[in-house]
Amino acid sequence: MFKLDIEDIITSVTTPKLVLDGLIKNGSFYTLPTGDVEMYTGGFTLVFPVDVKREKWAFRCWYVDLGNLRGHFQILSQVLSKFALPYFCSFTYVDEGIVVEGKKYPTTRMKWIDGKNLKEYICIHKNDKNKLKNLANNFVKMITTLHKYHISHGDLQHGNILVDDNDNLFLIDYDSVYVPELQGEADIIKGLKGYQHPKRGDNLLANEKVDYFSELIIYLSILAIAEKSSLVEKYQVEDSEQLLFSFEDFKDLENSQVYVDLMQLGGLFPILLKILSDYLNEDDICNLEPFTTLVDKYAKEPKIKSFKTPADCFVVGQSYILMWEVDDASNIYMNGKKVPATMREYKVHPLNIGNESYELKVENGLKTAVAQLSVNVVENVRIEVGLSLKKLRKSQSQASLLHWDVQNAKKVTLETTDGDSELIPLNGEKKCSPDVSTTYTIKAMALDGITEVSKSVSIGVFAESEVLFKADKTFTFKEVPVTLSWNVKNAKSVSLENETVPLVGKKVVTTDKEKCYVLEVEDEFGTKQVPLTIKTIPLPQIKTVLLPLPKLEKTVQVQHNIPAPKVELNVQMQELSVDMQGVNVNLNPAAIKFAKLNSLHPLSIKIGSSLRSRIKTAIDIIMNKVEHLKFESDEK
Repeated sequence: MFKLDIEDIITSVTTPKLVLDGLIKNGSFYTLPTGDVEMYTGGFTLVFPVDVKREKWAFRCWYVDLGNLRGHFQILSQVLSKFALPYFCSFTYVDEGIVVEGKKYPTTRMKWIDGKNLKEYICIHKNDKNKLKNLANNFVKMITTLHKYHISHGDLQHGNILVDDNDNLFLIDYDSVYVPELQGEADIIKGLKGYQHPKRGDNLLANEKVDYFSELIIYLSILAIAEKSSLVEKYQVEDSEQLLFSFEDFKDLENSQVYVDLMQLGGLFPILLKILSDYLNEDDICNLEPFTTLVDKYAKEPKIKSFKTPADCFVVGQSYILMWEVDDASNIYMNGKKVPATMREYKVHPLNIGNESYELKVENGLKTAVAQLSVNVVENVRIEVGLSLKKLRKSQSQASLLHWDVQNAKKVTLETTDGDSELIPLNGEKKCSPDVSTTYTIKAMALDGITEVSKSVSIGVFAESEVLFKADKTFTFKEVPVTLSWNVKNAKSVSLENETVPLVGKKVVTTDKEKCYVLEVEDEFGTKQVPLTIKTIPLPQIKTVLLPLPKLEKTVQVQHNIPAPKVELNVQMQELSVDMQGVNVNLNPAAIKFAKLNSLHPLSIKIGSSLRSRIKTAIDIIMNKVEHLKFESDEK
């Protein structure tokens, strides 16, 4: 990369030994009356006219490095030589053509073209309408040829277009020229702003479309001045670096003065300005088409061949497609909103019930065509569906009543999960007795003939739970273990004493009193409780002991306040009968001897045939306890 001082290049040009180009070093550079070397300055180069053996040449030196100069010009030279287009001059690239400040730099040379640049030619012939129109036609021929070969200049402006005395056009300055063989080359040179699309700066790669915008600006300007020469003075064309348009005009074209002036010219100008406006609405210059192609399109009258929707009406809240067929439309608007010109359908979403209108407008140049479509928007389908029973017991011949009510529908069908389908009225009922769980779907076609609404209900067919709940014994003694067992089928859950248990299981329990155990079973139809009572049998107890009246051999009286005597007592007893709960005992005791009587005072006991006393004591029989002891004499 390099950047040279212009004065250093001038010094080298005027020093013959520093010019290395074999042809140019034998020539002489043109000078001005002041004695200075004649020179023309471009964006990145200096051009010096040179006389070589009475032939005028253009010697070109770069003062700013543009990158791959050698590769660019080698490829360009090959391609242009092959096509031999009359708009390009033959040139020679010299990789080491001049020495500046001790270093060698590239140069090019080509035959000098005697002529005026485009702006000079227009200003000289501003009052010659025919000559300018001929210039415009020649310009169209030139750009059409470039399009044919997919070539662009890249910096198309008045200074790079020369017109000779025979009105022939020539392109000069080939630093930015693009040919297909240079695909992928960076778009470095962006050109003069008055000729370039505002988005040219965003373009990254050189391509055949970079000239399309510049071509329209140049063509419009030539034609406009041909129609109205005073535009040259009004827009100070001679003293500016543009023709009629400035970069500021592109920011708000339709409110610019040049737009107003050119629209008043009528004829083809409104169409060309329309194309320019469409160009400016594009964010990517690679989307542009040549104006020469668009003029033919825009000149045709647009036609709307059809505008329709496939629906009979619209259902509120649903989406629908509007479709159309048009010819020769450069712009399309749906209800005032611009849509791509290639679009042939548009989605709408009506939100209000009633009549809805849609307008399709197409434009081509200044001509328009309009079509209206009116559609009735109706309510959406409403479905109410229910069942008298949602669950049926299997194998019990139960039935559920299906009932429905449908509104705003064309037709209604009833479908089941097993694939059955039948047309049904908008409202009605049907008895259903499925053998297995079944879903019933009501499908309704809306009034638009497109939208389908459905609603489903399901009948579950389930087997009722079966429960076997038992114990290994239903009567037990205190703290004696009992094993509970159960086997449950068709249940969702089982619990015993508020504790979740498996469907099949056992549990060992003990109790000191009668207790009811409840197995709680939940199935599809609810919860059922299965009780099981365990009774506890008390341990055996003696209720009554019947003793015959004893025969006393001696009688002893015990007086109050007399110390207890020590006596021996012989008692003869008859057969002892003991009545206990659940136990019969017969005792034939021998004589019972009371070895000792404790102090009985202050109690006085009289023993005789009239003695009826209840003595409560504990007698150890099984558990060593007797609840009641009763003596009984023969005499009542």
